[in-house]
Amino acid sequence: MLNYNHVAETLKCLISLKKCMVDDLLLPVYSVDGDNYEIGYQIGKKFKTQIADVLGKNKRLKSLKESEKKNSRLQKLVEYGKRCFSRYMQEIRGVAEGSGSSLTDILLRNFYYDYPREGCTTVIFKESDRIILAHNEDNSKDNLNNCYLLKIHPEDGTPFISLCYAGMIPGNSLAFNVYGIVISNDAMLTPDIRIGCPRHLAHRWGLEAKNMRDAIERVLFKERASGGSINIASQKGKKAVNIETTSLKHCITEIGDRHLHANHHISPELGYLKEDIPILKSSISRQAVGDRLLSKVREKTPQAALDIMSSLENTPYSILRTDERVGSITLFTALFDVDYYRGVTLKVYEPKPNMRVEDAFLELTLDDLKN
Repeated sequence: MLNYNHVAETLKCLISLKKCMVDDLLLPVYSVDGDNYEIGYQIGKKFKTQIADVLGKNKRLKSLKESEKKNSRLQKLVEYGKRCFSRYMQEIRGVAEGSGSSLTDILLRNFYYDYPREGCTTVIFKESDRIILAHNEDNSKDNLNNCYLLKIHPEDGTPFISLCYAGMIPGNSLAFNVYGIVISNDAMLTPDIRIGCPRHLAHRWGLEAKNMRDAIERVLFKERASGGSINIASQKGKKAVNIETTSLKHCITEIGDRHLHANHHISPELGYLKEDIPILKSSISRQAVGDRLLSKVREKTPQAALDIMSSLENTPYSILRTDERVGSITLFTALFDVDYYRGVTLKVYEPKPNMRVEDAFLELTLDDLKN
């Protein structure tokens, strides 16, 4: 005879274990509010250990510090940042002081997207009242165990939930806000990189957009120093777009059915730019494999999106990046279900082949921004 009390206790243990994994190992969730400096300070203080760890072993940061000695651009980026987005510069200063870190290190950590780099893959399915957005968050191995999800309620701004890297303020990764705006970023090399406002600050501004038009205008901030690929979905607007940018140019593609983007320009307007930058073997491979898998999708379901995100075809240059010898690895896979009637749901997965929808170790919705 089935012992229902025993089953209930077993379920409680499993739920507790799952929560423990989220809190202590995989992806901590931390709520923070206040003005921008206070937000940064609280984040820095809470994740001091993770910040120290990643600053100590991040090879990219070390190389940027060396290049700064020969040809400094950081101070000019800082000057633009203070002029354009002083409150987010205060947020960065708060992270440095809260964690007891060097402000220079934290600034380079936040602005290193304004130096050449690449990573991440995103797939989008569009239906009349529903958008599925799946995203592989790729980065260097030293970011493992050094990421967290932030639930942020600015004193004077829009509440949002964002994945964040140790030492950085939100804005460079995946997020959604209380207005049902979902954003993910795919880094790309910028052939016309210039001195200007760090794009990370403009993308941080984008997290507080109230609608699709507002979000587009924010991420296309005219004085940006570099570019990338930005994916935006709007629950209330029933709309999804991909925006390819450089420091001076951009192309907006509205998604009517399905779309996949890796880390080079693919739009008709800007696709030629990939001829002006070094060949990105991983990005080109992932785009080719992803486009082929995308064309075979019959039903645009969350599982179909995860099937693409977990593909190991053409390893080591596969969509699911597992070989650190070729640079970035996939740290997390995120799945956004943006439904006009049911709201926004974010599920986060530990990357692995054959991911299933039910395998998510963390789930958050718009209701979590009310708590």
